[in-house]
Amino acid sequence: MSTRRPTASGHFASADGTQLYYEDDLIEGAKAALLIVHGFGDHCGRYGDLAARMNGRGYSTLRFDYRGHGRADGRRGHIFRFEDYLNDLAAFRARANEILPADTPRFLLAHSNGGLIATHGVAADPSG
Repeated sequence: MSTRRPTASGHFASADGTQLYYEDDLIEGAKAALLIVHGFGDHCGRYGDLAARMNGRGYSTLRFDYRGHGRADGRRGHIFRFEDYLNDLAAFRARANEILPADTPRFLLAHSNGGLIATHGVAADPSG
């Protein structure tokens, strides 16, 4: 039986120092971890109910706000170049690798523009 821990939240830095907001719902003995990435104009808080449902099914969840979204730094909905999003995703994946057990399988669950970013990010760094 999994033991649910309370949601952890805070900020971490992207490659250029932009502060990105995160929320984690980690459970002991998780089958896998879902790294949830939102679409344009969205934020990670919208996925709290999904995180709770997935925790109930034995999956840890981690999610974050891209720059310019939700509680992350940056001008709302603005980037200078698409690579900024890729750097944000790379920082998120690196953070997940730091806090998750090495043997925990990881899956990206992405919505809309988040799916585009995730596809490019995984193509650039499949080992992530």
